[in-house]
Amino acid sequence: MNAELMASEKARFNALTQEEAERIGKECEGAEPAIRSCWYCNSAHEHLKTWDWFTCFSCGISYVRGFPAPIFGMRVRGEEVTDETMAKLSEALEDKL
Repeated sequence: MNAELMASEKARFNALTQEEAERIGKECEGAEPAIRSCWYCNSAHEHLKTWDWFTCFSCGISYVRGFPAPIFGMRVRGEEVTDETMAKLSEALEDKL
C-alpha cells in the first residue's frame, strides 16, 4: 500500500465514529458471509464497500461495510487507527497490491 493510499485510508478509518461503528455492527449482525476479492486486491470491486460482510479470497481479510474487520473492531471500541495499525494492514496486503 503506497503512502498516499495508506494516509487516505487511515483518515477514512478514523472518520468512522464509535457510535456509527456500533450502529453498523448491529445492522450487520446475522449477515450472510460471502467470499469475494476486495477493492485492494481487485480495484474493480470498490462497490463491495457497501456489503455487510465478506472475506477476500485473495488477501484473506474480512470486511464489514468497507472496513477491515480488525480495524472495524477498533473503531467499535473507540480506538484510533495508528500508523502501526496501517503498517500491519499494508503488510497483510503486500503481495496482493
